[in-house]
Amino acid sequence: MERWSFGIDNNYLIDLVKTKKKTATSYLYNENDLPIVGEESIICFDDKKDACIIKTIDYKVLKFKDMTEELAKLEGEGDLSLKYWKDVHYNFFKAIKQDFTEEDKIIFEIFELVEKVDYMDINNYYFHTILKDNTKDEIYKNFEDILKDRKLKSQKLLNNNEMKFNGIDYISLASYKKESEYKTFIIDENEYSHSKLSTLFDTYDDYLNYLKQDNWLEKPLSKEEFFEKYNTTNKREYYNYLDSIARTYPIDIKYLYKKTNDLIYKDILEIINDDILYCNKSEYCFEEYIRKSKGITFIFPKNINAVEVKNIPNLPFEVENKLIKKIQHLSTRYSNQIGEVQVKDYLDIESAIGIIINEDFIDKKIISKLLIKYNFNIKIFKLKENQLIELN
Repeated sequence: MERWSFGIDNNYLIDLVKTKKKTATSYLYNENDLPIVGEESIICFDDKKDACIIKTIDYKVLKFKDMTEELAKLEGEGDLSLKYWKDVHYNFFKAIKQDFTEEDKIIFEIFELVEKVDYMDINNYYFHTILKDNTKDEIYKNFEDILKDRKLKSQKLLNNNEMKFNGIDYISLASYKKESEYKTFIIDENEYSHSKLSTLFDTYDDYLNYLKQDNWLEKPLSKEEFFEKYNTTNKREYYNYLDSIARTYPIDIKYLYKKTNDLIYKDILEIINDDILYCNKSEYCFEEYIRKSKGITFIFPKNINAVEVKNIPNLPFEVENKLIKKIQHLSTRYSNQIGEVQVKDYLDIESAIGIIINEDFIDKKIISKLLIKYNFNIKIFKLKENQLIELN
């Protein structure tokens, strides 16, 4: 898709496009540069970041002197008069082509706004996704229940006592991380020769190369596919299945205990009775819960009262299940998801600045109606290449 900017007053003209006041632009005629009706392009800010996507719906080739009042209004500039348009554009074209006259041809391109790019920096926000693997109807119902309560509640407040890794008193939030912190769990070269890992690989480089392999040995079934194939609705069975086909990575827990002095690793050593534990490669919290999600994601500013967590390896289910009982009442919070933070008890939806939906799965019209019904003025976005794009 072509990226371009206006020749003068670029950011100002972009504002006119994004508010739909400007639906046309004009430039010097070039027979090799005729627009293509139906083609989309990206207009960029002065700093080269994407501002919006437009689609060409028509164009005209005409002499400068034949410009009309009606067409001038479509450019949305100044007082919308033909005189204003001619004064501004004559000087602009003259600066590009010194011998420009009113007899010269121009291209007048008419377009429509396809989507706006909202440049909220995703590093400044936390994200929480509801029911990312559930059916549409379940997601819509849960979303409406949350809007009614005006709160995101912990499992305990929802009367769900099923113990999870983040406890029943806390809500997990994702944050965006540019680089993986999985290296935290990789033994350094100096310690490698003293570790049991050195008996598993020929060299330290072989060990590092193994860690870079794809996470899955085979493409996993979706939860729905698994339930249908094995005639079950037991989520634990599904998670055990995922553990069974994930590529595991040997991690020296004794080394991590020595490195961090964190008692959680002592607890893990007591559970496995060995130095080495085979874990799944840790996921970005943002990648796992936001980018892959079919659900609805709330966006919160980072000034909310969130608790930082300590990251630990992505443990096998059996180990994690035993560890949960040991850590559930600790004040220190843990997560196997990189970029996670946690909030105790509940989050007020009033503090959300927007929601992200997957347009391929979630109907924006239904979401908009529910937001209006419960008096929420919350913007709706989609996530595209780490950019929050507001949906019209």
